[in-house]
Amino acid sequence: MRPDIGNYDWCENHQAKLTPKEKFAMIKMLIQSQLKDTLGSVLFRMPLFPGKKIDVSLDEIRYPETHTVRMAEEYAKECCSEPLLYHCYRTYFWGALLGKSYGFKVDEELLFVSSILHDLGISSKHIHKTGQCCFATTGAREAYQLVTNMGWHPDRAKKVYESISLHLNPVINEQVYGPEARLVGEGATMDVLGAKSHRLSAAAIQAVHAKYARSGFTEDILHSITGVEHALDTRPKLLSSMGFGILARRNPLDRTEFNSPET
Repeated sequence: MRPDIGNYDWCENHQAKLTPKEKFAMIKMLIQSQLKDTLGSVLFRMPLFPGKKIDVSLDEIRYPETHTVRMAEEYAKECCSEPLLYHCYRTYFWGALLGKSYGFKVDEELLFVSSILHDLGISSKHIHKTGQCCFATTGAREAYQLVTNMGWHPDRAKKVYESISLHLNPVINEQVYGPEARLVGEGATMDVLGAKSHRLSAAAIQAVHAKYARSGFTEDILHSITGVEHALDTRPKLLSSMGFGILARRNPLDRTEFNSPET
């Protein structure tokens, strides 16, 4: 029996490549997640729906000032362009805000380290590898090595690996992989496609954008997914063929109402 798509075993022992059955499963997950998000957006606008938009100060969303956090930030800054780096920061804040919306108890250090390093595989330092390996796997390996060198226990280091390697999956089971993995995936997807942004207040979105502007990001991420060669039978290859560019260009987070003139 093959392991779950995107987990450590799947990436390391099955070359991070999709079988025909797994491609169908990915497509099914993508359709389900899109429909669920659309329905959720509609319900959130209905007066009788109990959902409440998250509206908190960014001062309430912090990450531990640990040596590992500083090293992860430094490595991300070394590898990533400014648009990609800011995407990684926004991924953390979106994930943390969604975590509050869900009532999750989160390992903030794990969430931040995974978020800031989640796109190493498409950074300028590693993007040349996309034709040989799924970029999420490349990034997961780099992050795993970094936290292992920092003395993290192998089990916790594996959580960083899977929070990154799973982030291309449209659906991530937090009961199996932890809330951090789900929040990295949903935070990244929100920033790229706008999914679940209806859960956040305009003020919360504007505050994140004021600190980490979106300038140049759409073009940057489109090039990384649709403008470079990705290995056959990988998740990036599949996603690039399924209208990723159209969805990214329709991201509601790019609307003027959520961005100041300089962003």
